[in-house]
Amino acid sequence: MQFHDKIRPTNVEFLVLGVTHLGEMGGDFFTLIERVVADYKNNPMYAPENTGFTKPRMAAAFRATCKDVIACALVHGVGRKMSTAGVDMWTK
Repeated sequence: MQFHDKIRPTNVEFLVLGVTHLGEMGGDFFTLIERVVADYKNNPMYAPENTGFTKPRMAAAFRATCKDVIACALVHGVGRKMSTAGVDMWTK
C-alpha cells in the first residue's frame, strides 16, 4: 500500500522466519542475517581503521554471532514452553 501511494521507495518483502522442531532455520533467516550484515559492514563506526579488523573478518564474526543469538533465543523459548507445560527438563 505504501509503495503504491509513493510513501515508501521500495515494496516491502515479507520474510518467513520458520524453524523446524529440530532447530533448523529456514532460508529467510539467512536472508535477514545477510541484510543485517550488509548494514553492519556499511556502518562507518566499524571501519577497519576504527576496529583494527578487516571488513570480511568483522562480517564473518557478526554473521556467526547473529546465528548464535537466534539459536539461543529459540532454545530459550522452547525451554520456557516445555517448562510451562510441566515437562521436567532437569532430570531427563
